[in-house]
Amino acid sequence: MKNIIKNLRIKRRMIATFAAMHLYGNPSVQLKIIGVTGTNGKTTTATLLFKVAKSLGYKVGLIGTVENIIIDEVIPATHTTPDPIQLNRLLSKMVDKGCEYVFMEVSSHAIDQNRIAGVNFVGGVFTNLTHDHLDYHKSIENYFLAKKKFFDFLPAQSFALTNNDDEHGRIILADTKAQKNTYGFSGSENFHGNIEKIDFHGIDLDVNGEKFQTHLLGKFNAYNLISVISICKLLGFDMQKVKEILKNIENYERGFYSGIFGVFDGINLQSFVLIRFIEN
Repeated sequence: MKNIIKNLRIKRRMIATFAAMHLYGNPSVQLKIIGVTGTNGKTTTATLLFKVAKSLGYKVGLIGTVENIIIDEVIPATHTTPDPIQLNRLLSKMVDKGCEYVFMEVSSHAIDQNRIAGVNFVGGVFTNLTHDHLDYHKSIENYFLAKKKFFDFLPAQSFALTNNDDEHGRIILADTKAQKNTYGFSGSENFHGNIEKIDFHGIDLDVNGEKFQTHLLGKFNAYNLISVISICKLLGFDMQKVKEILKNIENYERGFYSGIFGVFDGINLQSFVLIRFIEN
């Protein structure tokens, strides 16, 4: 009986999702949508990609935990990934405004509830998986399978990018039809990073022999940065310009949830406070 009820709920959600998609004219096919999924790093990764693409001169949309943005118009967010009606309404507005790229946080709840069914993604990225959201998914295996489902349904012409340093990241692309790509710092990934310097001024990073700098802080942001660099390369962006944009993004800018106050002279750490808010 429970399975029957569950299947009825799934069918009802699928009908609602596809009805919303057709109501707004299937807007996702007119956009290049990149989905970002994982426990941590979704917001920073999607926001960085939005800022980079916008600085490169593209008309861009952002869908995420903190806010939704259509070029310069900020729309308050109610969920990490909106319900099908809100989502397709947003995508339709982005089409009307002439957006080319959309960077979208994709939550495990949204995947499990089929909120993103029918959305045409040109790429997807996996950040990491930790023991969160188990109140909903009940087990880490169910949580992982929800994330994996996103990649299983990516089309063959899209790309799938995963964190090779995460144990789940190494297997999450097993059944995807998309072009497989990996990033990380272990040495076996095709976007290989090396942290040359990391301190309270930022990060110096080498990715496949190219040097990048950022004012963002912490090793967690080194992972966010290398995923962003990898996606920019996969999208064919001008990497010289990307380097300059990343170098000039400040740690305290809107959308980045880490901040630092104090002095670090390279040897002695004087009084400081490090604040980091992670969407869980």
